[in-house]
Parts: sequence; C-alpha cells; structure tokens
Amino acid sequence: MRLIERKWIVAGMSLVTALAGAVPAGAIGPGDLTQFNSKYYTIHTNLTRGEANDYARHMDTMFAEYQRRFASFRKRDRRSMPLYLLRTRDQYISLLAGFGFNVSATGGVFFYSRRANGLATWVKDIDRERMLEVLQHEGFHQFAHAYIGPDLPVWVNEGLAEYFGDGLIVRNQMKLGF
Repeated sequence: MRLIERKWIVAGMSLVTALAGAVPAGAIGPGDLTQFNSKYYTIHTNLTRGEANDYARHMDTMFAEYQRRFASFRKRDRRSMPLYLLRTRDQYISLLAGFGFNVSATGGVFFYSRRANGLATWVKDIDRERMLEVLQHEGFHQFAHAYIGPDLPVWVNEGLAEYFGDGLIVRNQMKLGF
C-alpha cells in the first residue's frame, strides 16, 4: 500500500473514532423508542409499558380538563399529540438534539418545528411531582398550539400553563386553584 493511501486510511479512522467519541453516552433516536396510543396521545418511550401507562393516564386526565375548559375550540389538524417519555435526562437531551432543539436547561418541553413536535420529559432522577407539574404546564402549551393556535399572547399562554401546571389530580379528577 502506498504511503498516501495509508495516511488517508489513518486520517479516516481517526475521524470516525473522534466522531464516535462525540456522541453522548445516552444517545437515543426516535427509532429506539416503542410507540403506543393512549386516549389523547401517541406515546414514544423507552420505559416499560406499565411505567409509561401511568404517565399516559395522568396526561389523558389533564388533556380532558383542557378540552372541557376550552370546549369551543377545535383541533386545527388531525395529527396526534406526541408525548415522549424518556428514562434518563441524557436520553431526553439527545433525542431533542436530534430534532434540532437544545433542551439542556429544561425539565420538560413542548417543542414544535416543521421537522418534529411533541411534549417531552424524562423520569429517572427527577422528583415525580415536579416532573408532572412540568408535563402539565408544557402539555397546556401543546394543547393551546393545536387547538387555539400559535398566536396566543405569551402572557395568556404562560399564565394558563402555570395555572394548569399547579393542578393536582385527585381520584382521576383535576383540582385547580388552591
């Protein structure tokens, strides 16, 4: 083998090694997730079905509350409401980075672009009550975008998201305003 060819092979192998090292340890993509439907959501997850069902039921209860309180609005498109439930924070960050979003400073997010949209969070090593509060808050943003539209004034959108984020589900009913 000629010297020039060896240099290119060594350079190529070094590049592959460097790129492989740049991928986060918890790297995950949409193809790594299982998918199932709840009443209102398409769940994308690497949790067990039982674990994910618990969160799906919770969010279905929230969604029903959003619909009840905003009954005069109708969904603007037929796409399902995606909910991404990841096991770890690294997987959450990796998945959303693959969609083009930097979510490293968040505990959960509603994201929307031409490429992908959804509601996402992780469950390991995060306080469950706080995580559900974030899901409820961000879930309202998702609902508002799909039913009311993307031009809702920020103060209204954030105010209502905070209101719903603070709610509690007691015996499958939403309790708000306390």
